[in-house]
Amino acid sequence: NQYINKFSIIIILNHILFILCYYNYNNINKISVNNGIILQMHGKGFGSSKSTTKAFPYTGSLRPGKLSPTRQVPDNILKPDYAKDGIPKLTQRGLPWDITTHTKEDIQRMRVAGRIAREVLDEAVRSIKIGITTDEIDRIVHEATISRNSYPSPLNYHKFPKSCCTSINEVICHGFPDSTILQDGDIINIDVTVYHDGVHGDCSETVLVGNVKDDVKDLVITTYNAWKAAIAICKPGKINCIMI
Repeated sequence: NQYINKFSIIIILNHILFILCYYNYNNINKISVNNGIILQMHGKGFGSSKSTTKAFPYTGSLRPGKLSPTRQVPDNILKPDYAKDGIPKLTQRGLPWDITTHTKEDIQRMRVAGRIAREVLDEAVRSIKIGITTDEIDRIVHEATISRNSYPSPLNYHKFPKSCCTSINEVICHGFPDSTILQDGDIINIDVTVYHDGVHGDCSETVLVGNVKDDVKDLVITTYNAWKAAIAICKPGKINCIMI
């Protein structure tokens, strides 16, 4: 019908945009300079061969801290295929929007992994306080994951150096845990993923640190409500893009 056709067009346009953005992203090299980041961008827009170099355009006061040595995982823990070299091998074949239908057994394993991830995240959330470093949060996540006979999925995924993601204030997602100290008024998202019995369980939560401004609280609450609304319509037979 007309409703489905309209959303089909939206889906196609979104996929085209995804492919173009992915192409452009792969033409960017990141170079570390003086504890900061320089982006060496090949091209202005799609298809250009002209190179430019510029400093990373920070949007707030947050700057990268110092990374601690990579934490180790015991040999007896089942590891994903990228654990050694950082390169995932069992990526899904086909187009990015192809969706795999899982078996009941797969779903049960996902439930277990998801429950473990939630337990680990709860431990991390309980540790949040003014003065703690994000590296200490990473240590807690790492040890809590290992103690549950699981592998911290972010670790060495495409060379990611830590066992969870900690994103403070203006950092949208996937921040590196480092020597950064949480301050009164910060918000922090902790993203935990564990690999257990061959599947990944993933969850995250945003935490208020100390006395947070009302408009920042409103942002967190609004985001949480949007998340709940999206989950409420995730049912068999629903069109993915209806969530937007």
